[in-house]
Amino acid sequence: MVVDYMDAIGGIAVGIFIITVSYVVLKQASLALLDAYHNPELAEDIRKIVEVNGVTVNHILLRAAGPYIHAEIHLWVDSSTTIAQLDQIKDRINSSLRKKITGIQRIIITARSR
Repeated sequence: MVVDYMDAIGGIAVGIFIITVSYVVLKQASLALLDAYHNPELAEDIRKIVEVNGVTVNHILLRAAGPYIHAEIHLWVDSSTTIAQLDQIKDRINSSLRKKITGIQRIIITARSR
């Protein structure tokens, strides 16, 4: 008697597996199509690396590009900061992020004065 139901139970199990895998794949694909990358831990790590010496992060945008991550970082800096100092800050941020976070391919840093 139990043998009669094994085919139905197996079919239900396979169906649930297919639905679960489809949901995960569809979610990842839709985020990629929307140019979104949801990783708040990485954004917070980037914020901790960047926010030193009078530099404040306004916001961080992350995008996935295959196995790589593109980061766009918008900063607030003191109004007395010169362009030469800003270039040094950007270079320091760029090198620090590339050393400490693997997978970052492209980093765009923009700054505005307070």
